[in-house]
Amino acid sequence: MKKSCLILIAGLISYCTSYAQNIFPSTGNVGIGTTNPPVLVNIVAPISKYSTASPTFANIASFLSTNDSSAPFGLRTMLFGASEIPNRYVTLQTTDFQSLDGENIIFQPQAGNIGVGVLSPKVKLHISADGANELTTALQLEGGDGGQQSGTSLTFASAYNGGSWLSGRVGAFTTGYGLNYGSALVFHTNNGSSVNSLFEAMRITSNGAIGIGTSTPDAKLAVKGTIHTQEVKVDMNGWADYVFKPTYKLPSLTTLKAYIDKNQHLPDMPSEAEVIKDGVNLGEMNKLLLKKVEELTLYLIKKDEQINQQGGVITKLQKQVNRLK
Repeated sequence: MKKSCLILIAGLISYCTSYAQNIFPSTGNVGIGTTNPPVLVNIVAPISKYSTASPTFANIASFLSTNDSSAPFGLRTMLFGASEIPNRYVTLQTTDFQSLDGENIIFQPQAGNIGVGVLSPKVKLHISADGANELTTALQLEGGDGGQQSGTSLTFASAYNGGSWLSGRVGAFTTGYGLNYGSALVFHTNNGSSVNSLFEAMRITSNGAIGIGTSTPDAKLAVKGTIHTQEVKVDMNGWADYVFKPTYKLPSLTTLKAYIDKNQHLPDMPSEAEVIKDGVNLGEMNKLLLKKVEELTLYLIKKDEQINQQGGVITKLQKQVNRLK
């Protein structure tokens, strides 16, 4: 009997002590684990080991919704962890009913790093997505519904004298509506004229065309400006060597002169007006230029044959003149 009384007294003392650590007033702040809450809801938990793979955590709060598909955003369980020990982590975790394994979001207040899907973030924001293919999304930015023209962007800025300098921006924009949606990816840079002087430097349209210096590319790659490169390789279908085949009919110089007098340009070559209007296809133009060089070579060969024949005739005539003398 005496032993039973001692056990009862110990239980009452433990109950009172535990109850004294909480405060639930009808008005004012609520405290769990503390009787002096400084905010509306203050939860104080003892430091405890969360897992062998993680630093020391205090399990601050867990929220559990019903295992129902109608639950908001599919939320099942949320766990907040925190520690007042320097260089430790703060975690926010979402899991399901079956498991509380693996941190989803890791905060490092001392280093200022945030990790999503990674336990040891190495930069300010470190995101890791476990995916078996290249289509796995690690970060998604989604803008509001702007009708036929909507989208979202990622802006890069640098600090200066307490202000912010917009350095660049990458934006994705939808065009069209309903079943006719398309998208464009636009890159902006700053030309240095002001802190907000972003201008479009490059655009990738919904059909995969790339425009540099133009927002309306009319080819797979459209550049408004000068291109500086060490080499350009153009794939061709056929070449101009057919000119040297015996079946090729070389126009006479008389026919060629008549064409030039009438059109003021060589046959097969575009006119000045056509070049100004449509530009020049480098591959086809090189092919045409080679054709003209080969034709010119054939003309020179024929002229050389004529000169040699005439030289022989002149030599015979010169011998006859010498005999007459």
